[in-house]
Amino acid sequence: MDYQKELRTAVLAAQKAGQYLISQRNQIRITTYKGSRHNYATRQDLTSEKMIMRILHKNFPHDLILSEETSPAEQAERIWIVDPIDGTRNYANQFPYFSVSIALWENGQSRVGVVYAPGFNHELYSAVRGRGAWLNGKNLRKINPAQPLASSLIATGHGYFKGKVLRGLFKTHRAVADRCLDLLRLSSASLDICQVAAGRLGGYFETGLKPWDIAAAILILKEQRGIVTNYTGKKANLFAQKNKQFSIELLACKNKKIHRELSRILS
Repeated sequence: MDYQKELRTAVLAAQKAGQYLISQRNQIRITTYKGSRHNYATRQDLTSEKMIMRILHKNFPHDLILSEETSPAEQAERIWIVDPIDGTRNYANQFPYFSVSIALWENGQSRVGVVYAPGFNHELYSAVRGRGAWLNGKNLRKINPAQPLASSLIATGHGYFKGKVLRGLFKTHRAVADRCLDLLRLSSASLDICQVAAGRLGGYFETGLKPWDIAAAILILKEQRGIVTNYTGKKANLFAQKNKQFSIELLACKNKKIHRELSRILS
């Protein structure tokens, strides 16, 4: 199976949603808070999701969809994993570093991945397992593939914590920052991982991630021969849970040397 229809459909859905988000960037309205003032959805999140779901259902009516805003009530061998806006806080504040992420998960693997950043040079990353990765339809080239940690930019992310948890995170961040060129927090996991795939970033790490944050991007990185594990170097579980909530620990690097050094620090 070549998954070309799935790829075309995912690209179409991501572009349609991205165009809508750009058209709405001066009309953003928060509709739902998810437990704190830091975690919310906008009207544009919900509309973007509906647009994507409509296109996916039209072309693949029997497939299920797992999204940041909607979860299926059943399990399936074939499921689309969707983030209608990865980087909602960036988008809501008109900071253009956000993306639309769509992945097809089938028989235990990501088969198709699309990440579209309409505000970030309209960059559209895509991949099909075993077929390669592309940027705006051309083969994705990884710049500086052998770059060491000391001269690499590294990205991270974290939730909104206080007290000992936050101090512990900052201790880890300082340990990484001491070894790399600079440590960044850009707040769009899928787009960060695509920057690793492109070689602009040397690596990315975070805990507490959700499947829709990373499902498409990690396929793109793997097709670029990047390394994707948890902090200790073991296989990352896309559906890992903690307290009955998705919570993934991820370390994604563009080469083995950076991965080895970061894993040593993080673990």
